[in-house]
Amino acid sequence: GGVASACVQSKRKLRSKVQVGGRSSKGRLLAGLCLLASAMAASEVSSAAGEMPQRGGQGESSGAGGITAGRKLTKWSVAPTLAPTPEPTPAPTVTPVFSLSGTNTGQCSVSGLCFSSLNYTNNEDCTFTASKDGYLTVQEFKTEEYIDVLTLGGSKYSNTSTPHGVQVQAGQAFTRTSNGKTTYSGFKVCLWLGEVHTLIEANEHSVIGMTELFNKVSNAAKFAKNTGNSIMASGHTAVMAVGEYKCSEGTCAGPQGVGTMLRTDELYGEVRCVNDNAECVVNGENSRRGMVVWGTGIDKLSIRATTFQNGQIAGYGGGLQIGWGAKVDVNICVFTNCNSIDSINGCGGGAIEVSNLGGGTLNVYGTNFIGNKAESGLGNDIYIGLMGTITIHNTCPSPYSS
Repeated sequence: GGVASACVQSKRKLRSKVQVGGRSSKGRLLAGLCLLASAMAASEVSSAAGEMPQRGGQGESSGAGGITAGRKLTKWSVAPTLAPTPEPTPAPTVTPVFSLSGTNTGQCSVSGLCFSSLNYTNNEDCTFTASKDGYLTVQEFKTEEYIDVLTLGGSKYSNTSTPHGVQVQAGQAFTRTSNGKTTYSGFKVCLWLGEVHTLIEANEHSVIGMTELFNKVSNAAKFAKNTGNSIMASGHTAVMAVGEYKCSEGTCAGPQGVGTMLRTDELYGEVRCVNDNAECVVNGENSRRGMVVWGTGIDKLSIRATTFQNGQIAGYGGGLQIGWGAKVDVNICVFTNCNSIDSINGCGGGAIEVSNLGGGTLNVYGTNFIGNKAESGLGNDIYIGLMGTITIHNTCPSPYSS
C-alpha cells in the first residue's frame, strides 16, 4: 500500500520529466517500481480468498477482505471449498382458523383469521366452522337484505345487520346462502383473538377492530377523508380490545402515505386499552400518522395503555399531534418506531408534536419512547411548538404508585 501510494505521487511528479518517445533514468526506475507494486497489489487482491494470516504458527481471523494489516500472508496449499448456498427458508404455513365446506362454495374462502365471500355468485351454499374461541370483527359486509344471508344459530345477518362483535366458540359454524338473482360485493369477517372488554359500564363503548375504533372516535371532518358514523359522546370512554389496529384491515381518516389514522375535533373523554399492558397497538404501517387531536372542548382527552407503532408522516408528529388548545393526558403508553420524515420544511416530533396551530397542553405519565425519529433532528420523541406546553410527570397514573 505504501509503495503504491508513492507511485501515485511519483507519477504526478514525473509528468514534467517524461519526454515524448522516452523517459529519463529516474522515470524508468520509478515506472518499474510502479509496475512491480501494481503486480503485487493485483496478486494480493486475486489471492485474498486463498490466504490465511499467520502469527507464531497459529491462524487468526482476518479483517475485511481477508487481509490483516501488519501480518504476513501465507498461501493455502489447497484452494478453499466454498460452502453451498443454503436453500431459502420457506414461509411458515398458516392454518386457517375457519374450515370451509358446502355443496356450492362459489366465492367462499378461508384464509388466516378470516372467512369471506367477496363479489359472490348466485346460489352459494357453504359453511364456515371456527376452530378457536373469539369475537367476530367485520371488515366488509354488503349483501342483499333478507335474501343473501349469513346464519349463526338462530341469528341471520345481511345488508347492514352484521355479526360484528358476536362471540364465537370453537366448533360453531356459520352457514352462507345466496339466491339466484341479485349479487353484491359480499363480506369479509375475521376472528379477533385478543382480550375484549365485556363488563361494559355506563358511558363505555367496547371496540373491536380498526373500523369500529374509527367509527367511535374519529369525528373530525377537517383534513379527513372519512369521519366515523357512530361517534361516542364527549365524556365517554372507548375501550379497545387487545390486538393490532391497522388501516389495511379497516377504515381510517386519511389516505395512505399522507394521511392520519384517527382525527378528533373537540372530543373529550378517554380512549384506552382493556388492560394496562399497552397491548392495544395502533399500527400506522409506516404509511400514516397515528392520531391527531384538535381541541378537546371543556375537558381533556386521556389516552391510556396504547402503543403507537410505525406511525409515519411527511409532517409533524408521526405518532400523535395535538393542537387548537387540546388538553391531552398520555398515560402508560408506548411510542415506538414513529417518524417525522419531512426534513426539508423542518418538521419535528418523531413520536409527538404539540402544534403551533393553536397550541395545546400535554401531560405524560409512565410512557416509553423507543426508536422514534425526526429526520429534521427536531425532537426524535417530542417537538413543542411556540404555543404548546408539556409536562413529563415523575408520578404514575392511578391506581399505581410505582
